Amino acid sequence: MELCFKGQLLRLDACCVEDVDWDNLLEHRSGDITLKRWRQLVNHIGNCGIQSFAEQLIVLAKRYWPELLEVRKALDSIHVVD
Repeated sequence: MELCFKGQLLRLDACCVEDVDWDNLLEHRSGDITLKRWRQLVNHIGNCGIQSFAEQLIVLAKRYWPELLEVRKALDSIHVVD
């Protein structure tokens, strides 16, 4: 669940917890369970109330899923041609 969960969050570009559609984030988990897991993860990083959602996401990715940051960088560097 963790890798899929984090990967989905990194692809969202959400600015805050309220921007995330927790009910549809993972097809095999309810929104309540997914949000509860997010809150558990955030509680482990310390100073969670001070950091923005984006900062929390980056801290968690660096700590638990650094390979996802590389994927995110690659996606951000892709130029869309109209």
